[in-house]
Amino acid sequence: MSKWKAAVRRPLTPTLKRLAAAAVCAALLACFVAPVPGAEPTLKEETRAAREAGKAYMSDLLDALSRALQQGGPALAISVCRHKAPAIAAEVSGKTGFEIRRTSLKPRNPENEPDAWERSILMKWQGMAGKGADFNRMEVSKISVRKGRRVFRYMKAIPVKPFCLQCHGSKLAPGVSSRLAALYPRDRAVGYKAGDLRGALTITRDLGPAKNGG
Repeated sequence: MSKWKAAVRRPLTPTLKRLAAAAVCAALLACFVAPVPGAEPTLKEETRAAREAGKAYMSDLLDALSRALQQGGPALAISVCRHKAPAIAAEVSGKTGFEIRRTSLKPRNPENEPDAWERSILMKWQGMAGKGADFNRMEVSKISVRKGRRVFRYMKAIPVKPFCLQCHGSKLAPGVSSRLAALYPRDRAVGYKAGDLRGALTITRDLGPAKNGG
């Protein structure tokens, strides 16, 4: 009998038995938790991805605003919000497949008016902000079926920071006021103070046809 055959027939030690049992359990567990090809995305998976997309968008936007404030003051920052913000959103959307926009109960741009669901969330968060709630906890996501398709929706609160008051506060420099009047004649995004709820990042993605048709 070869040494190899003898080794195969040799009884397993307690340590080897435990290792073998652990390996079998791990293999069985992997069968249950491994993603199934073609499976519908879960709310948890979509929320995690939306968070990352939102962080990328806000990071790029805040960097652009910071540079604008340093180079040309609030008037230049207004132009960044008008022109650069949509470009940043489009870039992140192209990379992630999410539709990214901002909304508010007092939008500067009428195109950012909230829909019914967004408005209800914003009103709830506004009440929470007035009581000193943590903005980091103001986050919501859901998957719903609309016209036979699964749609993922996510919102994350945007607070008013002290530097925001240069363009959104109660006392604006004359040059800022005239610039806003020229670009946003229907502007409502003023009169804030630090710590207020400015609005929210709102992210959506079409997840495809619902299996049951909706």
